[in-house]
Amino acid sequence: MSKFLLIFCLFLSVSAKAQQPFWVQTNGPSGGGAQMVFNSKGDIFALTRIALFHSNDEGATWKTMRLDFLKSYSYLGTQIYISPKDFLFILHGDSLYRSKDNGNNWQIVLKNNFWNTSFLLSATGSIFIYSQANGNSAFLWRSTDDGDTWTDIISHFPLLANSTDLFRGSITPSGELIFTEQDSSYFSYSTDNGDTWKRQSILPYIFNGNSLVQGMKNGYLYCIAHYWKMNKEYGATIRSTDNGKTWDSITTSMRLIFASNNIIGNVI
Repeated sequence: MSKFLLIFCLFLSVSAKAQQPFWVQTNGPSGGGAQMVFNSKGDIFALTRIALFHSNDEGATWKTMRLDFLKSYSYLGTQIYISPKDFLFILHGDSLYRSKDNGNNWQIVLKNNFWNTSFLLSATGSIFIYSQANGNSAFLWRSTDDGDTWTDIISHFPLLANSTDLFRGSITPSGELIFTEQDSSYFSYSTDNGDTWKRQSILPYIFNGNSLVQGMKNGYLYCIAHYWKMNKEYGATIRSTDNGKTWDSITTSMRLIFASNNIIGNVI
């Protein structure tokens, strides 16, 4: 073996030992369909179809909690959320469950015919649940006491009460409640905790589904839209820097993937 080849092999050996793996497998939950949330202390909660898993050491070890209500199948799916006070909420079937002690004990705080549900947590402490029911009705529940009591405020906005065209909502850093309208050039917003509502146009653009997202760092609004020009449809990603008063096209033929506060464009 030549001296050059020996040195090269030694270099590869040292490099392989020095290189650290990008991913380390833990003994946490496995399989598809799991959802994860984090509390303010950095604890991780992972929900699967059969159990809730909790880690307080960055995923090194996990505690498995078998929840009785997860034993019943729900065709509506199961979702987990966490409030600013670190209360856990699990939406399963027709019930919203809440835990104040990291998932050890649970109670039902709301029952409803949930469908296509948006669960919104405001930095001011209010919780909103928008749900489309079967038929042409919808619900918009609000709680200002961490889920102890709920008020259906759908009647505050008559357009919501008889519509199933609103899909997903978001809450801006300043507290505005926003909902997009499917295949429409309008979104609805409230600046007073859902008591009164206004509609805002994004013409000439039309929302593509439930794509409205609020950037937490700068407060800008982003959404995926399309528009018609000379009888031809075009895709666009549009942005508003003034809470929806005006919109600019920042890309064409793009879809956005949102990860934390970063925006990643994926050409299609």
